[in-house]
Amino acid sequence: MATSITVNYTPQTTGNHVICYQQTAPIDDGLNFCCLTDPTVITPALVGVPQVFVIPDIEIACAGVGSASVYVGGEATFNGYVNPACDPSDPAVIKTPWDAPVVLV
Repeated sequence: MATSITVNYTPQTTGNHVICYQQTAPIDDGLNFCCLTDPTVITPALVGVPQVFVIPDIEIACAGVGSASVYVGGEATFNGYVNPACDPSDPAVIKTPWDAPVVLV
């Protein structure tokens, strides 16, 4: 019952980026975000080039986000944002939001 979330993003700055997520359904666990660092270092040549980051099943339960694995055969929805690692706290202008339904089998 492996579950992963694929996040596609297009970086607008150089350096590492963090991908943050939280579960919003069927249970909204509040404002707890789990953040993982994409190991791809964005060089000037990669700015504007679409990137793919996969949040593996093992990470879905980190930092109190909640585990999608407990909802066998259902759907769990996650949302989050991608942000340059050099400025993880703000500004909202740089954060790129995303959301994803995850269907469990």
